[in-house]
Amino acid sequence: MKKILFILGFCGLAGAADAQEVKDVKGNVLAYITRSTISDKNQNTLCVFQIDGRIVDKMGNTIGYMEGFRERYDYLDKDRKLKASYYFEDGGVKNEQGQRVGSIPMATGPIIKAGNVIATMDNVEPMWAAAYFFMFKYQEKQ
Repeated sequence: MKKILFILGFCGLAGAADAQEVKDVKGNVLAYITRSTISDKNQNTLCVFQIDGRIVDKMGNTIGYMEGFRERYDYLDKDRKLKASYYFEDGGVKNEQGQRVGSIPMATGPIIKAGNVIATMDNVEPMWAAAYFFMFKYQEKQ
């Protein structure tokens, strides 16, 4: 599994060096995703995805985990309790009870939560966006 995470991390590093923007439906920037770092609209680091699967805050404290499988990624809190899963095949996102709560079907396009388009992205890795919107409990009012 570490090899899979390393390869994905490397692919993220090999991607565009500039931050990709995630925008709300009105076109306002919500977040920036650069390599495997997620920053808020003011470019303050929210989290960094480590090669070993840990998700750390800007101080390096573990705030969660991401475990990759062939067809999905599981996002766990710092106590290793499942919070959400992202499925590559259909772009679906399920909560800890296995209920579909949204979807991010492609790297470019809509982010859907509770049946509504809540944001759009252009060339952003869907698994990072899934962590932002479904693990970190994004609030539409931001």
